[in-house]
Amino acid sequence: MVQIIGSKFLDLTHEGKLPRESIVDLADIITGKRPGRESDDDIIIYSVGGMPVEDIAWGGTIYRNALQRGHRYGTAPMDHPDMA
Repeated sequence: MVQIIGSKFLDLTHEGKLPRESIVDLADIITGKRPGRESDDDIIIYSVGGMPVEDIAWGGTIYRNALQRGHRYGTAPMDHPDMA
């Protein structure tokens, strides 16, 4: 069975093993409502649910909007990708 990774965090909060306050919405960090990392010891885990095809569709929309606004992004190939 494949599970959504983020559901494990919710299970931990329901079991009292993880304080609910430690789970922060990414939008709250981006908008400044909540801090991101406050020290080098802090760890952020980003859990995504959804369908990859939706991510690709949104990425295409964002890219086209950026081009329409005059932004130009280089696409130079990487010799050694970070995660390879």
